[in-house]
Amino acid sequence: MPYTPPSLATLRASVARDLRDPTYKTFSTTEVNDLINAGIVEVSRVAPVESLQSVVFQGNQAEYPVAVTDAFRVELYVDGEYNATIPPNTDDDSAQGGWDLFGGMLHVPWSLVPRLSEDTQDTFRVWGYRNRSTLSADNESLEGDADIEQSVRTYALLEGYQRLVNSRALFQQWVQTPGNSDVSPTQLMGFAQTYESQWQRIRQQMRKLRRR
Repeated sequence: MPYTPPSLATLRASVARDLRDPTYKTFSTTEVNDLINAGIVEVSRVAPVESLQSVVFQGNQAEYPVAVTDAFRVELYVDGEYNATIPPNTDDDSAQGGWDLFGGMLHVPWSLVPRLSEDTQDTFRVWGYRNRSTLSADNESLEGDADIEQSVRTYALLEGYQRLVNSRALFQQWVQTPGNSDVSPTQLMGFAQTYESQWQRIRQQMRKLRRR
């Protein structure tokens, strides 16, 4: 069957089982959500989403908000047809040498603006990478494939066990869950070290070389 990315509700239940806390006696649903979103952020650092975003020209404007956080190519389309590839700016003293990406905004040279028209829907096409969105609503789905899901779950599990190691009160709560009562603090530290090694291995496997 084709892979279907899990919703936040489904992913939360999976992570709670991974943490051996399926009824949320130790980690609240909000805390598990936090662990999941920490995993999404961390996975995006090594395996961002490949993104191709079209930005419509709007009036006498040379700055546009974009979702892309790391661009490697910007193309100009005039009246729906490819017109030119805009070079990146390499001049530290001027923004007119090419495009810049700064503060979530695409900056294009002002010299291009007179060539463009709102009437023909001229556009800039931005090639690059962006981070995955974190999840807040239960029906929102993780963006990615099965590898991304397993990576997020592994990091969430690591973060959860590290919290148990660092908080005696949290650990005492956790060992009251059936199946956890025979786990000692020393064994717990061993679990955390195992998942740290597992995450580092997955992190290396997931790392995506970015085009420049």
